[in-house]
Amino acid sequence: MNKEKLNELRSKISIPLVQAMKLLKQYDENVEQCIQAFHDENIKKICEETGCDLSMIFEYYHDVAYEYDVGKVIAKVEALMHRPIKLTIEENPLYVDKVGFFIWAEDENLNTIDDERNRTYFIPSYDFSYVIDVFKSVFPLFNPIRDELELGFDICFDNYFDQDTIQIIISKIKGLHFTDLKIMCFLAKIVQCLEDKKSIGAYIIIEGNQ
Repeated sequence: MNKEKLNELRSKISIPLVQAMKLLKQYDENVEQCIQAFHDENIKKICEETGCDLSMIFEYYHDVAYEYDVGKVIAKVEALMHRPIKLTIEENPLYVDKVGFFIWAEDENLNTIDDERNRTYFIPSYDFSYVIDVFKSVFPLFNPIRDELELGFDICFDNYFDQDTIQIIISKIKGLHFTDLKIMCFLAKIVQCLEDKKSIGAYIIIEGNQ
């Protein structure tokens, strides 16, 4: 085996000697093909482990802070996937760091659904104010986890909405009109979030942390 090719490959990607030799043998000592195959295999492993889309994987895999380290990228992507998605009228939403409302779906047995479409969303209180009256308007409602009728929307705890009630809420939000285009786009995102959750869950939960 060509030692210069071996040294060149290992100078460009940090891999064990045995792996470098195997790649060079497999790709007829074409260093660039070896490098591409190395990255393709790593990205494939990350995809299989996380089930995440490629755009997020590429963002971190090629970041010098992660040095093409599969373990580090998987840990980062999984952390991001479990972090609530912030729904807001802000143009550059930051991490969830304020009081507000979390949204997710549960099945008929009141278990959180393990599905990529069931990422938890977070709406800050100042943004939720645009739609809170809509959610309040459908009460009283039966809360299945407490097995009792609740007279009003609880801003400090969980609120359970069944499929029929969520459809009413979606229709009412669609009927809201504001002159500010950013607010209308924000409302459209809420509708999409609710429709996604409704497609997979028997209940949608809105939990306040006021």
